[in-house]
Amino acid sequence: MMLISAVLGIGVASVADVPEPVVVLNSPIADIQFSRDGKYLAVSGMQGDIVVLEAGTWNKLHQFKFSSSRVSHVAFSPDNSLLATSGQDGHIRLVTLSGQAKHTFSPPRGGQAGSISFSPDGTKIVGTAGEPVMRCWDTATGKEVWNHDPGANGTVSVRWSPKGDRIVYGTGGVAGTFVVLDSSGKKVGQNNGHVGGIRFITFSADGAHVMASVARGGNAPALVVMNPTTGATVHDFESLMVDGYFLPDNSAIVGLGGDGELRVFEMGSKSRRYKGNPILKHRFFRPERMALSPEGKKALIAGDVTTGYGFFVIDVDTLK
Repeated sequence: MMLISAVLGIGVASVADVPEPVVVLNSPIADIQFSRDGKYLAVSGMQGDIVVLEAGTWNKLHQFKFSSSRVSHVAFSPDNSLLATSGQDGHIRLVTLSGQAKHTFSPPRGGQAGSISFSPDGTKIVGTAGEPVMRCWDTATGKEVWNHDPGANGTVSVRWSPKGDRIVYGTGGVAGTFVVLDSSGKKVGQNNGHVGGIRFITFSADGAHVMASVARGGNAPALVVMNPTTGATVHDFESLMVDGYFLPDNSAIVGLGGDGELRVFEMGSKSRRYKGNPILKHRFFRPERMALSPEGKKALIAGDVTTGYGFFVIDVDTLK
């Protein structure tokens, strides 16, 4: 371990120790997600590997795969009894944390499976499996509950609200749209005032805000905070991020930019308090994905760590 006080980009990252990377896979990481209670971490790879770790110790608990194709998305059920996976083979799978299959939702025609999200009570899951149409399934029976057609651009990212009364999704294409559904799949709101395909969507912990990263050119605002009931814009930030999270108290947004640098934005002032890579001063590392622990204390930045593919653990409080 080395003592550091690093000046990186804008702001100073006063990280007490340079952390050693946690090596997880032998292939690039496609997704990395905490369980809602912060006890577990799931990491999926470009060659089909799925790993479940104990958060904090980072010990591997389970590793499995169903195919050799990319697993683009992983998500824990609220009670940690199930892990949902989706990816290039077009299937959405519900499995136990050890990889025992419970339900597989197969595409009606070819194509890759997209974003997935559990309802807060864990009884339902929404997602797209090899087609533009979004479907909702019962997690106990595996039966379809409802479906919704988002149009030709399909669904890029979908999230169920913390209270369970809303589902939001974003479409792709050059004219991305943010859409709000009620829990029955009925459309109740929309925001199409932000030109550009939507990269990801995430809710604040209390459900009061929803954030979307919009891929567009120029210096137009690319990170948008919206009202999840109406879809109306609350804040714009000039930053395109590949992953982003609200802190639990809604005071700030922590995210990873497409340039491999972390960013922290203050919600109140809309100012950027940090931009940088706290590892780069000490070794070459360009993170490609990020996860934030549910209590908002640890940021995991994932990528090629030379000895394999894994992540570094960063204290969020040091990003100032």
